[in-house]
Amino acid sequence: MKLSRDAEYRNFWFELLKTDDIQKGYKQVFDLFCASRNAGNDPRAILQVQVDACGHIFMLEQLKTVLNRGGEEQLATFFGHMRSVVKHIIDSLAWRASNYNRVLLQLLAEHPNTGHLDESILVDLGEAAKIVEEEQAIVLVNDLTHTLRYGDLTIFKDGAFRIKENKGGKASKRNVRANYQEKNLNNLLRFLDVNVREFPDRRDYIIQTCTPIQTYHSSVVTLIESARKHGYAQTILSDCIALEALWIHGPEARIPEQRPFHKAKYAIPVNNLEISDLPVTLIAPYGVFPFDEKTCFELMTGELIIVSTLNLEELQKKYYQYGLNLELPNPTKEEMNKYRESSFAERKKRQPHLMIGDKNGGITTPLTYLWRSVYEFWHEETCIQVSREIIKLINTVNFPDDKTMRFYVGYGDEKPAWR
Repeated sequence: MKLSRDAEYRNFWFELLKTDDIQKGYKQVFDLFCASRNAGNDPRAILQVQVDACGHIFMLEQLKTVLNRGGEEQLATFFGHMRSVVKHIIDSLAWRASNYNRVLLQLLAEHPNTGHLDESILVDLGEAAKIVEEEQAIVLVNDLTHTLRYGDLTIFKDGAFRIKENKGGKASKRNVRANYQEKNLNNLLRFLDVNVREFPDRRDYIIQTCTPIQTYHSSVVTLIESARKHGYAQTILSDCIALEALWIHGPEARIPEQRPFHKAKYAIPVNNLEISDLPVTLIAPYGVFPFDEKTCFELMTGELIIVSTLNLEELQKKYYQYGLNLELPNPTKEEMNKYRESSFAERKKRQPHLMIGDKNGGITTPLTYLWRSVYEFWHEETCIQVSREIIKLINTVNFPDDKTMRFYVGYGDEKPAWR
């Protein structure tokens, strides 16, 4: 369902929530989320959350299959959505266990994603329980996440991690694939150790920036409080960023005709509904945002919708103030409208690129570079300072220019920004 049809979306939710069985299942998933937030660094509590999550995923997958066969596509979509919510909850555990190591999680996600769960997940949970008891380590079952895609288990202890393939489970049936995964994993570990890796046509680097992260999180909280009272609220955070919040249970929960930056030539609105059903791996999951449990959960389910609108022309001016040029794509009006109306997945396929640089050089990057601002609510000046830091590094260090370069960027200690 598209956000432009918000009344239909709201009515769909209301009809579902009137059903006793739906209310019961919804509360169980919410309780699972609360348990994940309260688990802290307790390996046993984290394992129990995953055991419960496994049961929910099995049930939701079965319901979705049965409903699809019976032609109940809308309800099947809802159960598929709630399955994604459960996986987002476990992704939040991965962020905490890794100490919010964005680069590590991005790299671990660069692998084919798992499909439906099968009985081998029980082998993984059993092995996880054994390691928890023997080592008192945090063990995450990878198939329960969107993010962890190497091996079967990811084990965190004393600031380090390792990955385990359960030879008695899936790997015993696919030795060739297991050997291939082991080779890829060894290459990944080497990359994490030396911060550079080679491909025939590309060279990758890991860099860590020192710019402190500043966010608009407190302003988002205030906005949401207003939306809960009225159903809808908006705020202009700066010349570059505006936010709108729609709470579907509110008395006046509707999107108005006149939107923030509606007269701007290049203003791109995005919202959390666009990513709620997708295995998004480049954005912090809502489960680690520094909001209360109800707010985080409703951002995952879609009951609370936040629209972030980025005014690219004003952002361009802001970059210039910091001595940087931001070259924007130059689409036609028709192309811009088509981009705004397209789904998140379609936007990724036709991803426009930006060029950021100074008189000495610069970088070309997809529009996803701006996700920190629109999805994670980072202050735009933090993103600009990071850009300047990266470009200064490129201009200072004599990087070989015989191949395309790709950078994996870490932002230092992100822990203060999240929960």
